[in-house]
Amino acid sequence: MEPSLNTWTIIFLIAASQGIFLAAVIWMKRHQANGYLGSVMLAFSLMLLYYVLYWTGYYTMTPRWLGVLQGMTFLLGPFFYGYVRSDERLFRVGAWHFVPFIIYLTHFLVLPLESPEVRRILIRSVTVLQAAHLLIYAGLALRWTWVNALASGRWKLVLSVLFMGYALSFLLYYVLVWTGLLKIEYDYFISVVTAAFIYTIGYKGYQGTEVFHVNVGVKYDRSGLSQSAAEAFLAEVKRYMEEDKGYLNNDLKLQHMADELAISANHISQVVNELEGCNFTDFVNRYRVQEAKRLLQDEAHHYKIIQIAYLAGFNNKATFNSDFKKFVGVPPSQFKKALNRQHPQLQ
Repeated sequence: MEPSLNTWTIIFLIAASQGIFLAAVIWMKRHQANGYLGSVMLAFSLMLLYYVLYWTGYYTMTPRWLGVLQGMTFLLGPFFYGYVRSDERLFRVGAWHFVPFIIYLTHFLVLPLESPEVRRILIRSVTVLQAAHLLIYAGLALRWTWVNALASGRWKLVLSVLFMGYALSFLLYYVLVWTGLLKIEYDYFISVVTAAFIYTIGYKGYQGTEVFHVNVGVKYDRSGLSQSAAEAFLAEVKRYMEEDKGYLNNDLKLQHMADELAISANHISQVVNELEGCNFTDFVNRYRVQEAKRLLQDEAHHYKIIQIAYLAGFNNKATFNSDFKKFVGVPPSQFKKALNRQHPQLQ
């Protein structure tokens, strides 16, 4: 059968082209969030382009190396996770996140050298790992945006739900393949659904209030808040933290503080970002870390690390350890040992 296009594949070809164009538009605004989001769009669009080549039969006329595009699912998860956490000043997607993709490249190179039976096993194993990898990162993104919805924006939570929908659709496709129930109509339908999830993420991310700003000052250009008003609001926020010790509330959220101070949540977020140079979560946790240091230095009590975490306002030990190391440079356990050895530079 000669390679040919039909209505469905033409639609997918147009969608892939639009995705590549959208990725370029997103990248034009230079910002870490844009880099991650644009990479999600480009990786998926290239995958969709390869699917079109496969459905139409044109892949038989292309170089084998183009098949590596099938492995770009191993890039989608890390890029999307980096995107939802991109408002954290110190967060970067480390190189280790891309190890699965490097392993896939190795698999792709050695595949022709294996026997047909080994090839079948390897291909099945890779598809299982792709589905698991997507679900893991979708879960991580969903969990983080759920916990930080007020600080990072509820719209990122919506995007994380959409990404989970994509991951589940990907899994459904291979379940149908493995059970022998897949038909070309199902293939097209699932591809439409997955494309809808990814492109909605791209367009909604494009419209998000935090995505296209090169610096935190630009983010609030339309808020109408003067410099003097911003400084007054920040002073009130700091008073609440330092005198009322609001950070000791383990469930302190941006909206809760806004209600307590009768200041809009947007204005609090703005003044913290612009004048303190960090997001709301880091702002609060800095106070908590300082409180934890004080408790660690308290000679009248001998608190355990987990007790100190809760007394300082943290909800769990993992976040406490992570943020303590972020702001102090060493984990709390190491800090405590240093105090016991009387290292004054750490006190």
